[in-house]
Amino acid sequence: MTAITQNKNEKVEIFIDLMNVETSVGRDIVDYNCLVKCLAKGRQITVIRAYDQIKESNPEQKRLHANLKREKVRIIVPRGSCGNSHKQIGVDVQLATDVVTSALRSSCDTILIVSGDGDFIPVIDSVKASGKKIEFAAFSGFANMSLIDETDYFTYLDDLPICKEVEA
Repeated sequence: MTAITQNKNEKVEIFIDLMNVETSVGRDIVDYNCLVKCLAKGRQITVIRAYDQIKESNPEQKRLHANLKREKVRIIVPRGSCGNSHKQIGVDVQLATDVVTSALRSSCDTILIVSGDGDFIPVIDSVKASGKKIEFAAFSGFANMSLIDETDYFTYLDDLPICKEVEA
């Protein structure tokens, strides 16, 4: 693993697996604006995409999506549905497809995926083959060890001040 450069001219695209993050710490806990700034480390953010499965009856999710859209985050919801609220249909595939497409077509220098899901290990080789750097970030209990070993840089989200203050 290499160190993150502090090059302010470096362009980074950020892809967030919302269900992975929300499963790790709970819904409405993470300050995504702070998360993105902490992960960018002063680099130029060119794209932020968040991937989720729509649950029409979930007001918390609707609020989260609205807040993210206000922060200029593009919400991606793959086609397909599932009655199980703990299972995603097509989210990982859509995220992986968008990452590889971006690696091949974008002028970014680095792609950063916020997820600890081991399903993304094959994506690493494709991104590296395109000449781009690939970084991952996840909470420690949800980080696949192979992912950590293969990526250019890994950030444990537990170490960042990204969780909102919870009122007692």
